[in-house]
Amino acid sequence: MKIRIASYLSLCFFLSITNTYGQREQQFSTSYIMGGGEAALLEEAGWFYGIGDFRRALPLFVKLDMRYPGTKGYKFYAGICYLQKTDEQEKAIGYLEAAYSGNPKLPDILFFLGRAYMLNYRFDEAIGYFKLAEEKKKTSSENRTRIPLLIEQCMNAKELRNLSTDQKIVLENIGAPVNTEYDEYVPLVSTDESIMIFTYKGKRSRGGLINIYGEPDPDGQYFEDIFAAHLLDNEWLEPDGLGPRINSSYHDAAVGLAPDGHSLFISNDEKGGDIYISRRTKNNWGAPEPIMGEVNTKNYEGHASISVNKQVLFFVSDRPGGFGGQDIYQATLQEDNTWGNIVNLGPDINTPYDEDAPFIHANGKLLFFSSEGHNSMGGFDVFYTTLEDGQWSKPDNLGPPVNTPNDDNYYVVSPNGEHAYFSSGRAGGYGGQDIYMAKPGVVGELPDLALIKGSVQNNGRNVQASIKVTNTTTNEIYHTNTSDVVSDNYLISLLPGHAYQMDFMLKDKILHTEKVDVSNLNVFVEVREDIELSERRNPFIDSTNLVQTLLDDKIAEIEAANQVADLERMIQDSIATALIDTAVIVPADTTPPPLNGQAGEAARLQVEVQARQTAMNDSLIRAEEEARLEVEETARLKAVEEARLMDAQDSADGAEEEARMKAEKEARLQAEEQARQAAIKDSLTRAEAEARLKAENAETERVEKELRLKAEEEARRKTEETARLEAEAVVAALAASRLKEETAAKAPAAQGGKEQLNFSNILFDFDKATLRTKSKKELDEVQLYLTQNSTAQMVIAGHADAIGTEKYNMKLSERRAQKAAAYLIDQGVSESQLVLYAFGKSKPISANTNSDGSDNPIGRQKNRRVEFAGAEASKNFAGGKTIAFSRRVANQSKQITGSSARRGTFYNVQVAAYKYPQNYKHESLDGLGEVIALDVDGITRFTLGRYDNLKEARQFKKLIVKMGTTDAFITAEVDGERKYLNEMNNNGGLATGNSPQSISPAARVAYKRVMARFGDERAEGLEFTVQIAAYEHAENYSTGNLKTPGDINPKLLEDAITRFTIGSFETLREAEQFKKSVLNKGTNLAFVTAKYNGERVLVKDLIANNFYTL
Repeated sequence: MKIRIASYLSLCFFLSITNTYGQREQQFSTSYIMGGGEAALLEEAGWFYGIGDFRRALPLFVKLDMRYPGTKGYKFYAGICYLQKTDEQEKAIGYLEAAYSGNPKLPDILFFLGRAYMLNYRFDEAIGYFKLAEEKKKTSSENRTRIPLLIEQCMNAKELRNLSTDQKIVLENIGAPVNTEYDEYVPLVSTDESIMIFTYKGKRSRGGLINIYGEPDPDGQYFEDIFAAHLLDNEWLEPDGLGPRINSSYHDAAVGLAPDGHSLFISNDEKGGDIYISRRTKNNWGAPEPIMGEVNTKNYEGHASISVNKQVLFFVSDRPGGFGGQDIYQATLQEDNTWGNIVNLGPDINTPYDEDAPFIHANGKLLFFSSEGHNSMGGFDVFYTTLEDGQWSKPDNLGPPVNTPNDDNYYVVSPNGEHAYFSSGRAGGYGGQDIYMAKPGVVGELPDLALIKGSVQNNGRNVQASIKVTNTTTNEIYHTNTSDVVSDNYLISLLPGHAYQMDFMLKDKILHTEKVDVSNLNVFVEVREDIELSERRNPFIDSTNLVQTLLDDKIAEIEAANQVADLERMIQDSIATALIDTAVIVPADTTPPPLNGQAGEAARLQVEVQARQTAMNDSLIRAEEEARLEVEETARLKAVEEARLMDAQDSADGAEEEARMKAEKEARLQAEEQARQAAIKDSLTRAEAEARLKAENAETERVEKELRLKAEEEARRKTEETARLEAEAVVAALAASRLKEETAAKAPAAQGGKEQLNFSNILFDFDKATLRTKSKKELDEVQLYLTQNSTAQMVIAGHADAIGTEKYNMKLSERRAQKAAAYLIDQGVSESQLVLYAFGKSKPISANTNSDGSDNPIGRQKNRRVEFAGAEASKNFAGGKTIAFSRRVANQSKQITGSSARRGTFYNVQVAAYKYPQNYKHESLDGLGEVIALDVDGITRFTLGRYDNLKEARQFKKLIVKMGTTDAFITAEVDGERKYLNEMNNNGGLATGNSPQSISPAARVAYKRVMARFGDERAEGLEFTVQIAAYEHAENYSTGNLKTPGDINPKLLEDAITRFTIGSFETLREAEQFKKSVLNKGTNLAFVTAKYNGERVLVKDLIANNFYTL
């Protein structure tokens, strides 16, 4: 097991276990029996816990708890890990309660119990624990300050859950293929819902598993990438990453999407957090660029949302002058297309806590956002506010089920308001964060909006046309849009209350105009109009009311449908009222027989439900028909009466006729009323029976569910019992080893050991002695200790990894110790309090290479360190070189030893060559040391490392290649002059394949054998060529002094690197001969490569596969 260098939090974790249980040795001997491997498990768990990777720490603590149930600390930390696992938070209560009952003095135990009950909706119990935690000294000051807010959030949650509302929001996990067992969050959806862009963190992340130092690590975490999914026939298709222009090997997160789906806002953390924009091109998304104007500052700027007319941008920032934490701001697009006029949305929206994820709806009047303040029920809750007379209303909490005591964020709503998307981690999901749909997406009335979309073509072909929309009511430019030449679609949203003119243009020439008036629009309406800009193909090119006609027809259709729905509601309401007001006794013979076996009863009930449901439906239909006939008959009788009354005025016996008619009417109405009551009574009888039957059916389902849960619980118990017995068997088998470890653990600690444990090692970049920001924070802790204990002494020991010579690394480790000492002395520590050692690479705490001999960058990072210990522990530093403090050595930025910096032969690794050096970005190599730039013939070469033997340089080159710079190669420095390796003769200690003089005897023999066996072989589809260069940015390539004996052919390959080749030959011999002529024309880097059926292959792979057995 690799040795872990835990962070400060991890060390605190180990200290808490030591302090809590180290004094109860008697209990250890009975209930804390350690088996073999516990120390390694504990170390692994502490490492992951310390870096905040609770997902990986959890199973380790659970395993430790199963093996050693007497150690309540394992339950404690397992419970804390479960609090972070949003789909299993209910398990935290059991672990934390068990830990509390075993040791109520555990640090912050009452606080975490309060959190566990709060996250499981047991708010009264949570409040009780929070109040107890507030009174206890064991509660840390940081958590004590959080308690008042948490209690307030519990009260908010109780109130929100008790609110009754006529409108219920239903949640639906959108499922696979978008959601996976990994994390998917921040859904961003275009206005027409044709595309969803989201942030993904899982096995498809481009960088793979990365550790906290940005290095590949199977024990690391996945970094964020941006993915996109498209909607087809109401189904989301398999999502794909947005490609290397957007996704790097580090964190890449999308924070906003323009309504038309053509502009993507991306978070960039390089300068504390800035907003970048990527625009969709014909084939892909363009490289992100910072948005122009006053939005980005040296502070954090994050999630963004742009209005439908692209004139207003809402974003998050923690810049000074806000109301606390992150606030929501508004920016306006200026005439020069930059963002300015930055306005804080004010105290009605922003609180002393964090606000996040603003989303402005397509109607421009609804703003959704997340906040930890207002009446949040825990963490971030989703709120909404409405724009009224130019002012945002007081925000309303969207409430359950969208909001929970966990973080709920990134809420985006469809234009019609019928549904919304958001991300959440909750029980029942696919794993981690999932994307959910909420129906409806808004509370109250749905928004009013006109959504117009379609395709734009010219002569039957898709074109990228400009569409200028003018608000003719205000005579202002409302929107300028561009149709998407990829999907041939345009998309325009028009707000009600105005009239508009839409001009479709090609090359700034207006070819078609549409006039639309939605002044009185009071519904959501969506229409599609495909525009053909060719006058020859479009006979209606001069018509300006095509869209208006479609809108009017659609609105009329919607209004008719609404009238029918209103009539149906009225009929249903009248029937429901009659059902409620009439009391009905269920006949005895309708009572179902008693239960006779659950399975048979369930089947019988199902058949009876179906039969009675059919009867009920027939009864309701009959009742509705009778009600309708009654209305029609009443109207008919009324008309007949009026006619007869008019005749009665002219008739002598009118009064008698009227009396007769009245009597007939009353008799008829009485008969009809009796028939209607009988029908209602019959329907009520069936309704009553149905209600009773549903209750019985629910009871049957409850019993079946209890039996199923009981069976599942029994299976789980058996599984846990099996695991426990297996764990006990392991413990018994390794008890001897454990007892030995326990005896050693009980030995009294040497004085000064506590000081050593109190301080973390500080780490360094490759080949550097520069202090990191995090290292300075740790040194401040050392300085505080030494200042408060003026007679104490501290050992400072410097170390290096295995790359480099013993002599070089000894000097490097000395400079690291000197640098740490200089910082402490500058902070007021006395030089006499410091004892300095240098060890070079002699005392690694982790393997520098893996078991297969490959490089282990994680282990090497841990070895590049300075460690601290009390002076009493100096005996543990035997073998180190004692050094005196030297300000000169501490201030050295680069190691220089005598004349070796000026004379002799050294080797470095060239990683890039640029004509315009400002274009070179080397963030992925920052941890490997200082990148040196050298201008040669107008081309800037970038190199890393400086070694006095070729073997070390080759090892370093392998590391660079593994980190992604696949075209790195070794160059030499001879007496201060830069040379290629093939320019050096054998006296330089180098053999190379490109220079016959420098080829070793063994290489010559191998070369002759290859040429003799394969030199003249031919095969269909196989060709050879000579590669002379490879560039990530092809535009930087220059032939320089090369006199090309043929055309240079550039080709961009899948690794995003362009290869430059010359010639095409059928045999290897022909290509080798041509290569020699190229080497004589001014280049030193030519080599032969091959293509098989157009695909590039290496000659060594051809040889390894018998040349043609591909």
